[in-house]
Amino acid sequence: MRNEKGFSFAEAMLTLTVTMVIFGSLLPISYRMLAKLHDQKIDVHLAYTSNQAAIKRGHGILTGNRVIDKVNYSWTWEERLLCIDYTKTEITYQSCENY
Repeated sequence: MRNEKGFSFAEAMLTLTVTMVIFGSLLPISYRMLAKLHDQKIDVHLAYTSNQAAIKRGHGILTGNRVIDKVNYSWTWEERLLCIDYTKTEITYQSCENY
């Protein structure tokens, strides 16, 4: 209870504990949301790179690369197969689609 001196030590500790529990439970949720957002962003960049590679193929260019948000996307056409290599968290991935 509040008196003329302010709040008691027990009340202050209870408030601090509740606050820490709330923020402590929000940290993993926000981390998962940020990781999912990053993955979705890479998917959008892959689609954009595929589109640009299709346009360049129409001009006779069969290989290329582009850098978006410090990620290098290298693409190659092999007949009707488009492969895009990119690095995410120090691991290189490859996405191939048949057109």
